[in-house]
Amino acid sequence: MDNEEQQKESFKWFLQNVKELSKNYPEKFIAIKDCNVLGAYDTFVIALTETQRQGHEIGSFLVQQASEDPSAYTMTLYNSFVGVV
Repeated sequence: MDNEEQQKESFKWFLQNVKELSKNYPEKFIAIKDCNVLGAYDTFVIALTETQRQGHEIGSFLVQQASEDPSAYTMTLYNSFVGVV
C-alpha cells in the first residue's frame, strides 16, 4: 500500500473514531499513521514538525483536529517533493 492509500485508510479510521478521539484529545491536532495516533499537539504546524522530528516522512502520516465538528476535517495529501530541479 502506498502513502496515499495509507493516509486515506487512516482518514477513514479517524472518521470512524472521531467521537473517542475528540474526548481523548479535545481540539488537539493529532498525527495519525497506519490508523494509530502518533501524538497530539496544540497546532497543525507543531503536529507536522514534531512528527517529522520523530522520523516520520511527510506524506506518510496525516494530521487532523480532534473535533466532532465536520468543518474541522481535512484530507490534504502531502508528499516529500519540495521543488523542481
